[in-house]
Amino acid sequence: MKLAIFGYGGCAREVASQIKQPTIFFVDDEYANDVAKPISKFDPLKYEIIVAVADSKSRREIVNKLPKETKYFTFIHPTAQILDDYSITIGEGCFIGINSILTTNIKLGNHAILNRGNHIGHDCKIGDFCSMMPGSIISGDVEIQNQFYIGTNSSVREKIRICSNVKVGLNSGVVKDINISGTHIGLPAKIKKVI
Repeated sequence: MKLAIFGYGGCAREVASQIKQPTIFFVDDEYANDVAKPISKFDPLKYEIIVAVADSKSRREIVNKLPKETKYFTFIHPTAQILDDYSITIGEGCFIGINSILTTNIKLGNHAILNRGNHIGHDCKIGDFCSMMPGSIISGDVEIQNQFYIGTNSSVREKIRICSNVKVGLNSGVVKDINISGTHIGLPAKIKKVI
């Protein structure tokens, strides 16, 4: 099967630049151009795909629209370090970017994007559709539900619990559990917008 990427924005082009293999881009039909083909032409029997859209909610919506028989590939960059690979589970359709580190006893759900230089510590459980922007860090023994986005250079302290549908803004630090879906920013991170 050939490799394909859904998306042609900045995230998708960064993913393609790290994969360094011939790939075909697909986008929603109204955004098709000379490089990116319309998704109506996507054949799940010919391609394995990764959905390279940074926004977690949008990525989930796209996956839900694709045909049920779609096959997803997971890509781990050669410079990424999976330190204890027998105790780490990585779901389908994930992208683990350049210089990212996963330590030990980690469960990473489906369709996660670890952009570049991300760290996930020991004993973490992270749900589906996680987005980690450059330099973000999740410390050990953290549990995060589905559809989580963490901005550039942000971090999550150890032993934190985070509910679904949470965005953590740029340069923020999560030092307490998050039980309210929405956007949290600052140090310490505080709710700014409820979803």
